[in-house]
Amino acid sequence: MSKIAVLNDVMEFANILAAPLKGEGHEMMCEVTSIDFERVMNFKPELIILGLHRRIDAFDRPIENIEADVFGFKPLVDMERYPAISVIPILLFTTGLKEQDIPTTVNYDSFLILPEDAALYFPKVKELIETVKTRRRISENICPNCGSRLTYTAKPENLFCPRCHAGVVIVDAERCLVTEAGEVNSKPCSMKAIRCRKGDTSNQAETRAIGRSDPA
Repeated sequence: MSKIAVLNDVMEFANILAAPLKGEGHEMMCEVTSIDFERVMNFKPELIILGLHRRIDAFDRPIENIEADVFGFKPLVDMERYPAISVIPILLFTTGLKEQDIPTTVNYDSFLILPEDAALYFPKVKELIETVKTRRRISENICPNCGSRLTYTAKPENLFCPRCHAGVVIVDAERCLVTEAGEVNSKPCSMKAIRCRKGDTSNQAETRAIGRSDPA
């Protein structure tokens, strides 16, 4: 079965969304604020589900501030700072919201409403998991330019940075070639400069990448 991450502001809501999928045999991860996005990426989910729930005191009026009026919206905003996560399909499962309530500044792939769309939960999860097979995946390497996680499609040696748009081709265990955005020719780079170390955070990886020595 598949790996699925459920992100929310409230653990009880996250568990409600995760339980039926776990019963279907999926491997689940539940994260609540403050969400450790490094841990989420290391889990390598094939789908991210966010539960968005309108607060009771916001039901009888228009939404004035979505972060204040809706449980679960902050993780959706926080994910925008992690470009590598954009390669993973995102399903929003909501109560008390319409899709037009969601700002156009955040990214997601599908929107379901409880209770009206409850019967679509399993089919939509299946559809989005199958979609991920054609999308970019997160690698274990970081960009030598900006420190973001590199992504790939079919071959993990042909990598791409979703933040600075650099291209990285792994030649062997010691060398890679890097093409920065707008460049035609690749430049050699030491693999040790971009390989993720166990336990690295994005900030630590970025510091190592920016401070790397010039390739021999």
